[in-house]
Amino acid sequence: DVPAHAPPALPGDELLAVGASTQDDHRAGFSNFGAMSSVLAPGVGILTAANSADSAFFLSDGTSVAAAEVSGVAALLLGANPALSATNIHEVIRLTATPITDMLSPPTSTYGPLPVPNIYYGFGRVDACRAFRPLAPIGLTSLSDAAGPLLNWAAPWARVYEVDHYLVYRSTGILGPFLAIAEASSSGFQDASAECGVPYYYSVAAIDTNGSEGLRSRFVHAARPYVVRLTSQYAA
Repeated sequence: DVPAHAPPALPGDELLAVGASTQDDHRAGFSNFGAMSSVLAPGVGILTAANSADSAFFLSDGTSVAAAEVSGVAALLLGANPALSATNIHEVIRLTATPITDMLSPPTSTYGPLPVPNIYYGFGRVDACRAFRPLAPIGLTSLSDAAGPLLNWAAPWARVYEVDHYLVYRSTGILGPFLAIAEASSSGFQDASAECGVPYYYSVAAIDTNGSEGLRSRFVHAARPYVVRLTSQYAA
């Protein structure tokens, strides 16, 4: 375990502490861990150029290899959007990492799922592909309505490409499958195709101007209620 501080004289929101992961997404045994852990990146058996000859290579292990990979993702993000700040890049890399919650590699006898982030893996293994995809829409809510369930959400932060539209997903079970039922151009949608009395689960994903689909939001639940109209006639 490492102390909960970073050696460089940089603010915490501008610093990424990178650990090394193995080929099976576990923390490498030589990789430190602790409260300052941000993300992991592959750091075992990485093909690396050698200085013995122009065509020489060797397999390298180390957190220095992992840190170089994360630096490469940061450089790609900054190249795509030079307006990103160090804090922006820090946030993108953390929030788009693939979460790791197993307890196989930490030096402990307690096995079970870990929260995200955690002291062993931080936010997980860095994912360059996900770093360029939109984040999930924010604050998805639902309201049961006679004309069909009403959904509302807020646009995610556009990191590289602006959001072009949204895909609305629906399922009749909490475990899915979730199928895309409609596109929405704004941050709201009413499901007029919903059947009365059927409970539905909804999730929304953003599509950016590059055509990439982002992460799906958390799901919400709603139903289209039955409407009963009572009429009466009075005899003259």
